[in-house]
Amino acid sequence: MVDKILKQTEGVTYSLFTEEPPADEEDAPKEEEPEELGADGVNVYKAPPKKKPLRHILVPEVVREPKIHYYTVPRLGSYLAIKLEYNSCLNEEAFNESIGDYTVVNQKRLDLEK
Repeated sequence: MVDKILKQTEGVTYSLFTEEPPADEEDAPKEEEPEELGADGVNVYKAPPKKKPLRHILVPEVVREPKIHYYTVPRLGSYLAIKLEYNSCLNEEAFNESIGDYTVVNQKRLDLEK
């Protein structure tokens, strides 16, 4: 797929980033309840909040899905796309520091080889 660009209207993956799942009543923010104390004066256990499931698209049979885009010959199989969101630690300062660290590591490697 080198030098290939998939348009927004082609394929199924782009819909993962545009469509929002319907809001459930369970997902709505709840007012914080005051901590309850048991009979012995210890806090009552509260279950941790449920984690939201990862947004994903699963196509069990890609040959039968008309939205799947092929650049060449269609292939058998399934397709799974997952929306991963994470905070990146990459910035210009970190990149510049990594170059300095890289030269230090290379110098130490040369010293060990000698």
